[in-house]
Amino acid sequence: MGIGYTQLSVQMFIFAASNGIHFMKLVRVFSLLLLLLPLISNAQRWKFYRNEVGGYIGPTNMMGDVGGGKDIGVNSLFTNWKDFDGKATRIAAGGHFIRMFSDRIGAGGTLGGGFMGANDALTQEPSRRNRNLSVRTIFAEVTGIGRFYFKKENFGHVYKLRGARSFFLLNIAAYGYVGLGLTYYNPQGQYQGKWIGLRKLGTEGQGIMPGKDPYGSFTVIYPFGLGLKYALGNKWNIGVEYGARVTTTDYLDDVSTRYYDNAAILAANGPAAAALADPSGRSPGSEFETWTDRGEKRGDPKEKDYYMILQVSVNYRFVKGTSFKPRF
Repeated sequence: MGIGYTQLSVQMFIFAASNGIHFMKLVRVFSLLLLLLPLISNAQRWKFYRNEVGGYIGPTNMMGDVGGGKDIGVNSLFTNWKDFDGKATRIAAGGHFIRMFSDRIGAGGTLGGGFMGANDALTQEPSRRNRNLSVRTIFAEVTGIGRFYFKKENFGHVYKLRGARSFFLLNIAAYGYVGLGLTYYNPQGQYQGKWIGLRKLGTEGQGIMPGKDPYGSFTVIYPFGLGLKYALGNKWNIGVEYGARVTTTDYLDDVSTRYYDNAAILAANGPAAAALADPSGRSPGSEFETWTDRGEKRGDPKEKDYYMILQVSVNYRFVKGTSFKPRF
């Protein structure tokens, strides 16, 4: 605002006196202006805080074919929550940039990465425990996202009154987001105490079976989620955000289709490949003896894998210019 309240008051009274406006009418108009001015000013304050950067850290969980709950899960985004295994949780970290285009709509990008994991030994489901697969997946992602605020952000008191406090709920903002991105992923298995990349081992016959090539290193992802932010002041805020990443691959955990001939895997790619393709031990004489034979089901290719991140963030908003509060 280019004019202070004292200057504004003096000019209004001079104008009133010179035009014969009744004093009490002027007082009522001026009082109404004082009430409305903070609301009008605060409604436009987001323009001075368009840009935000932040960093996050939080747990990740992969929903694929390996591990899971006590029952055979349905690898679907909306029904597989019953197959969630908290013991397989790993960690991720990253950052974001957001630019606001209105007080409710923003867009930007994120960059992050970390680990995901899954282990058949953590489930009580018999066929999975016998399968005995385990995986650690290293990932890195980049996304472009759009945000919509259901509850707009609060930028603090316009007047900067000494001792003024905001009501707790006024400092909370809520939003949802959707986007598009790309993730690099590298599933690994543990063999003789070392983590080995599984893609090159052809655990389902990739590169050995005619016409079956190794799966790629990248997958397109469709991120979406919900978040809450709490304003610590005009510039700093903290947040918590839950997000899911739907992928276009079924190999985040190196498992998708059926067992291949383990002897052929051994001959082509060595003992580590054979051991990681079928670590069940075969259980001779038991009901599980043939469960990992060539052609038996190793995974479910009908649904793609996805993963989730719960982000706890610290964020900073850049201020445009030096000051926009009214001057006294």
